[in-house]
Amino acid sequence: MAATQVDRATAPAAELVKMPGNDAVYYKAVNGQRYVFPNEKTYKTWYADFSGVKTITAEEMYALPIGGNVTYKPNSRLVKITTDPKVYWVAKNGVLRWLSSEALAKEMFGGNWAALVDDLSDAFFAPPTYTIGEPLIENNRPAIEVIWTIDDNLDLFLPVSTVDNNKNSGSVAPTPVDATEQPTSINLTGWVVNQNVNLSWLVTGGNTKYGFAMVKSTNENPTYPTDSYVKIAYADTTTHTWENFDNNTAWHFRICRLNSDNTCTTYSDDVALKIGVSEKVESIVLTGAVAGTTAKLSWKTAWLSPNYGFYLARSINENPRYYHDMNIWISKDRESYDWTGLSTGTYHFRLCRYTGSTSNLCEYYSNDVQLTIN
Repeated sequence: MAATQVDRATAPAAELVKMPGNDAVYYKAVNGQRYVFPNEKTYKTWYADFSGVKTITAEEMYALPIGGNVTYKPNSRLVKITTDPKVYWVAKNGVLRWLSSEALAKEMFGGNWAALVDDLSDAFFAPPTYTIGEPLIENNRPAIEVIWTIDDNLDLFLPVSTVDNNKNSGSVAPTPVDATEQPTSINLTGWVVNQNVNLSWLVTGGNTKYGFAMVKSTNENPTYPTDSYVKIAYADTTTHTWENFDNNTAWHFRICRLNSDNTCTTYSDDVALKIGVSEKVESIVLTGAVAGTTAKLSWKTAWLSPNYGFYLARSINENPRYYHDMNIWISKDRESYDWTGLSTGTYHFRLCRYTGSTSNLCEYYSNDVQLTIN
């Protein structure tokens, strides 16, 4: 039976709930039903810890009908079952797409891709929890919205066109923001370290749900796909390193927003760099270590003044960002921070300089530091 759908505009807030004396945590969705986390691994793809869980009475819990299971967050992990060697990428709505080759897995997730694979119980592998979609033959996985909730993944919201809006002259709801809205601008910066080029960018306005293309050429204003390029699939990625250039060569770089039809628009400014010449560039280098349930983080800055302090961002996904992920403000005179009381799991950390501005709140992100609490 299909889940009850509700109007996004009037839907109540979802909650994490449990009963006194019982460790089982449920997701109380916007449709008033509760959904089961099959295991802690599934839970940790959506939440870093259990700090947001609300305790309710047994009577309140019994009044919430069970709607089904929560699936892995899209694009968070790879999965398989013990009785089948096939490895699957998790797409939206619990759809599993088989990675057709090990070479593809390495291309999409790097040489350490096998560390991202979790085993699913056979009992949850079949519908209605998960369904098998089309195999992935090449690196063309759909982008996942930055804000994508369990309610979205369970398809609990009514389509906009079916929501009646009595305030309008007609019965059709207002048109939502175009999913292919272009950014206002993309600001690209870059610097040389030995024979590598580090690139960082800031997107203003619109969205980048289909990712980016980074292009390079020995001529000004390179374009996609005419010049050499690399595709960057994740919409919230803000850095890239292009490696192994020859010394004493000059290159031009630009980044653009990929569209659903594989065109590329909204180009950044042209960045010209000479290889073998290190420049004075603002940067933050973050390091970390684990001590029990504490992540001990320290950093060094170069060529920047943190007048308004820093923000340290934390997530279970790579490259956490201020505002999008859990974060804490740190004063400008600090060079270390201990994040205590962490639950078992793997966490990612990044530090950025707080600007004090209401538009570009945080800039000059550090490298991503991955730490595992056992």
